[in-house]
Amino acid sequence: MPQEYKIYRNKYSGEFKQWSFIFADDFEHAKRLFAKMIEKHLWNRKEELTWLEKKRDGKETGWYLNGELIFSENQIKLGIHTYEENNSIYKLINN
Repeated sequence: MPQEYKIYRNKYSGEFKQWSFIFADDFEHAKRLFAKMIEKHLWNRKEELTWLEKKRDGKETGWYLNGELIFSENQIKLGIHTYEENNSIYKLINN
């Protein structure tokens, strides 16, 4: 049965506050959903974002922001529980 996993955000080194949540069957599933959520969030910055592939571009496959790998294909598949961007930290909490 799905349960709620909370996502907290810490902006500019302040206090962590609940930002959102995910419903998932278990924490592993929640991490994959969180990775997809962040990937979708990054799409809003597509003018700065580039998807590079090892076979085609010679770099690790994933999303690059201004030439720096920020989110690998492997992270998207396996899931993540923290993500940092623009002085903010997003954390998925295992209840």
